[in-house]
Amino acid sequence: IGGNTPTGAASTATVTLTTNEAAANVYLGYGNGDSGTLELGSNTLTVSGTIDLGFGGGTGSIVEGSGGSFTAGALNINGSNSYSFGANDAVGSLGLSSGASATTIAAGNVTGSVFISGKSTFNMGADITLTGSLAVQDSGSVLNMNGHSLAATFLYLGSFGSSPITIENRGSISASYLNVGNGMSFSLLSTDSVKNFNLYGGASSTLGGSVSVSTLSLAGGSTATTTETGNVTGSVFISGKSTFNMGADTTLTGSLAVQDSGSVLNMNGHSLAATFLYLGSFGSSPITIENRGSISASYLNVGNGMSLNLGSSDLASNLNVDSKATVTTSTLENVTENVNVTGGGVLNLGANLGLHGNLYVQDSGSTVNAHGYAITSNNLYAGWNGTSAVSVINTGAVEANNLYLGNGSALTLHGGDVVNDSINLKGGSTLTIQQVGGTGLTFNGATAASLSIDPSQLDLIFSLNSTPNWDFRWKDPSGGGTWVNTIDSLITGGEIVITAPNGYTVEDSNGYTYIDGIPNAAVPEPSGIVMLSLGTFGLLGIMAARRRRTP
Repeated sequence: IGGNTPTGAASTATVTLTTNEAAANVYLGYGNGDSGTLELGSNTLTVSGTIDLGFGGGTGSIVEGSGGSFTAGALNINGSNSYSFGANDAVGSLGLSSGASATTIAAGNVTGSVFISGKSTFNMGADITLTGSLAVQDSGSVLNMNGHSLAATFLYLGSFGSSPITIENRGSISASYLNVGNGMSFSLLSTDSVKNFNLYGGASSTLGGSVSVSTLSLAGGSTATTTETGNVTGSVFISGKSTFNMGADTTLTGSLAVQDSGSVLNMNGHSLAATFLYLGSFGSSPITIENRGSISASYLNVGNGMSLNLGSSDLASNLNVDSKATVTTSTLENVTENVNVTGGGVLNLGANLGLHGNLYVQDSGSTVNAHGYAITSNNLYAGWNGTSAVSVINTGAVEANNLYLGNGSALTLHGGDVVNDSINLKGGSTLTIQQVGGTGLTFNGATAASLSIDPSQLDLIFSLNSTPNWDFRWKDPSGGGTWVNTIDSLITGGEIVITAPNGYTVEDSNGYTYIDGIPNAAVPEPSGIVMLSLGTFGLLGIMAARRRRTP
């Protein structure tokens, strides 16, 4: 109505309804300079598709008489056109662009979505509940709430386009997802109800005392500040040089993740508890933690070259150290279940490490430096996975149910250490047992398969004149017998290599099969002595004697 299509159409036209009508789409003022008016009178117009006012620069208007109304799938208002809804008008979606404006009068005027752009204005004359979204973008675009409430699944306030928008006479908002962007400063009210709050492009917000959101996401240099413990309850995501300021202790049922250089977690001395805590483990660079308080997490993940010292009040059930990050413990309670050191990460122990689960160390450069502290775990994997050797060094007392060593890795255990169930060595790895105080490694494997050396080796290093004088003992099978023949076979095959100043014996005593050293004072029987040469020097070397005896 009022346009240049089809050829010969009147550029200015008015259509008056004399009865109820229906149409697929209605265009009023179709084209630059064209003008179209639709007078409904007291009649009803039903449009299954779109009503468009001022398409392509034209002027369009709808005039309602007493009792007149329309329903449409969508109403689009363009340019300088405007429309004030009647009480019975209803559209699924409303679009305003290029300086357009619309004013509602009833809650049901718009039910689906509203899109406001290009310096357009949406005036709310009643509370609105949308099943879809409301989006406002571009400088000069205005959402005038006139004190009314707004509910939608998605609210986009300046998060599209490239500039902030204006909100006037704000009422309460309710949204599953509230997205604020482009440098806007937007604070939530005590009457607001927001599940997921997302800030983009330098936006900022302070969450007041009675405000609570499930998820907070900060990106592109945004900033959020909490004031109370319950301001965020689910998860927090911080990226792209954004900052999260904790104004109170924070407890999250989900995760807190900080990534990207320049991103900041400012704890302001408060405590942080989360199921998952990712500190620089995403992205490609370390992040910044300021004014640190205590942290508690079921899963603590540290990556990308981060350095984190765990204090006496820091607790993690599971610790993952990745991508050349470094974590240093200070108490036994810092980590209790599982530790995974990978990607060149480093774990420094400042106290004993007692794990109910497993210690994994894999990938080149990955290191656990025990600094003389004890390690206890269910399974100890050193270089077993991945493709390269790892380092587990400076261990104190070690006890594990199962020990796995692979990919050319080397591990030194000492007298007093215990492996309860199995020892598995592969890929050219070396397990060295250094005798201390006359004792060595106690192994309690139940079957011959419990000790697997393929192809690797077990090195036994005896001290001089130790008393007692054993470096490896294997608990005898529960059904009877000994491991003498099994150990002899491993020695003969080169899987067990023994360095003993005066020789050694393989013998069974008090429920264990021992590899014993022979002290200086002992003179072994001639038939039990094996003389070994030391290279081309022709010097007398290690005397090795195997004697078998039963208790």
